[in-house]
Amino acid sequence: MLIVIINLYRRRYESSYFSPAYFYWGDRACINKKRRLSIWPLVIYSPTYKYYALITYGIGNSEFVPFDEFILKDNTNRIIYTKTNFNHTVVDIGDNGWVVGGDFDGPISGRAILHFYDAKGIKYNTAEIGFFNQRAFSGNGSIYCVLDGLYGLRIFTKNGTPLYNLGNGNAFAVSYDGSYIALVKDEELVLFLDGKKI
Repeated sequence: MLIVIINLYRRRYESSYFSPAYFYWGDRACINKKRRLSIWPLVIYSPTYKYYALITYGIGNSEFVPFDEFILKDNTNRIIYTKTNFNHTVVDIGDNGWVVGGDFDGPISGRAILHFYDAKGIKYNTAEIGFFNQRAFSGNGSIYCVLDGLYGLRIFTKNGTPLYNLGNGNAFAVSYDGSYIALVKDEELVLFLDGKKI
């Protein structure tokens, strides 16, 4: 149990809140001397690198900068699909090729909109959440978890259908198939199986 707790907190504090999936900043991610941005300033990977996305940025403001072009590829470098004017500010990729894009407009509103896309780039659903802390697909990509600062740990299917709310907490971990979820609260670690406390 101690190992689970350590891994939960390592994941929480070592991951970027704007990309808990594995990510890599391009060699010229910042503006260079001629004030030109590199072609692919951000590359985001699914948890075991089966898929990755090449991303460029659009025009934003002091609170947030939305994505512009989004190209999803598999680990053979085959292009799965391309979207322009993607306009999300955060994105996660599952190992099944499903994608969740989030519209987070900065800390003032305290809310975000999630958009669920299948492996062909077709949008299935949207969901409104409060300010989010941690988020992740299960290993097989069947469920998507988001620790909502207003409403607690919310679990969705990969297509955005709400499954259950596991309540407030500080961090979580999810099993490969999504059936087991561990939620760290202030004074306890709670384990759930298919949404029920065990």
